[in-house]
Amino acid sequence: MTARWTGHHASVYSLAYSPDGTTVASAGQDHAAVLWDVTPATPVRRTTFATTGSPGAVAFNPAGTQIAAGEDTGVTTLWNVHAPAEPRAVATIATGTAATAGHGRLMAVAGEPSLLYDLTDPARPRVVGRLPAGPADTAVAVSPDGSTVATASRKGAVSLWDVADVSRPRLLSTIPGRTGRLVFGPDGRTLAVNVGVGSGFELWTVADRRAPARLGVVTDPAGQGIATMAFGPDGRSLAVGGMYDVSALWDVGDPARPVRTSPIPPDPAVPPSTIGPPRQVAVAFSPGRRLVAAGERNGTILLWDTTDLARPALVTRITDQTGEILSIDFSPDGRMLAAGSHDRTLMVWDVSDVTAAQRLTSVTAYDNDFSRLAFGPDAGTLVTVNDRNTATVRDVSALRDAVRDPRGLACGLVGELIPTAWARMVPAVPFRHTCNS
Repeated sequence: MTARWTGHHASVYSLAYSPDGTTVASAGQDHAAVLWDVTPATPVRRTTFATTGSPGAVAFNPAGTQIAAGEDTGVTTLWNVHAPAEPRAVATIATGTAATAGHGRLMAVAGEPSLLYDLTDPARPRVVGRLPAGPADTAVAVSPDGSTVATASRKGAVSLWDVADVSRPRLLSTIPGRTGRLVFGPDGRTLAVNVGVGSGFELWTVADRRAPARLGVVTDPAGQGIATMAFGPDGRSLAVGGMYDVSALWDVGDPARPVRTSPIPPDPAVPPSTIGPPRQVAVAFSPGRRLVAAGERNGTILLWDTTDLARPALVTRITDQTGEILSIDFSPDGRMLAAGSHDRTLMVWDVSDVTAAQRLTSVTAYDNDFSRLAFGPDAGTLVTVNDRNTATVRDVSALRDAVRDPRGLACGLVGELIPTAWARMVPAVPFRHTCNS
């Protein structure tokens, strides 16, 4: 026996090798077709295609660029398996939560102890620093310039660490009696701290890392927990996501007196009488734009223009997902949006035109969910954390490049259409050269 591996949750009905022998496709009773890279000693899952029925047979085309999956519903589906934009899982890390820096290649992961990773090569994250052992950290945040890491411990204290020299982290200061979610403001001079398990939060100035000072306090208004917090690009607004009435927009221009300007409205397309259980909202601010993405319990993502914090205006609805949105994040350039849902699906969209979001890819993980996620600093990596506290580093550089230069990607894949092919495919449009060469 050369290798043995598991990946389906029910009987496997069919297997097929790709023509070049590097990939195996498997089809199972669990409504899934899975691609496996079998070049390593232990095969690695490349991607999973969710099917409506149980695929009883699977086969590659002669070029190895497509698979055909025949389902018990009588439907045969063709899948493109040579997609360069596929977000490949390239590394896994045991962790409780993760955060990346706005610049550089630093990723911090909370644990016992908390670790610092260099993501220069996403396939081989290197441990470059360890925070001195203490009470297990449950939350972590990295300042935008990557010089400071904030951790929240299980014992109820927030610590600020100087990581300018990642191999020798230095404790700068401690804020006692505080724990929960953490997020730095865009200038790195303000830290928002969720207090305990409730919906209250505090704003601290950390301009002097050795002497943080509390600026403002919001007492627990709803008695429910905060799920996510996100600063606006100007640092004067804060979006808070959570249960019940927690989800709201706050004006923090005067951090000593935070003002709740507006709730994050529910989906206007859903009648109030059918909304169902209390809303759980995941939120993210787009870098460089006053745009908030709010992920709803029903799987809908709403993009809100918050130019007027008191009157957020709905820009668009994204309805591709069906499970509760657990995590959401914009890429650092604001062109991509990623969301993980309770139905174990990760999706990424091109939101360059926010009025017409285009789905770029979908990944289904049958053995975990996507509880938290964060883009890397160059938009080429996406870190996801599942409900088993394992972080996966995904290479999304091809997605990033496709969004930045879709024509270049198309020309690189298939080259320029010749006039006869053009006339056959788009006869109503006069021929023109579309590639540089």
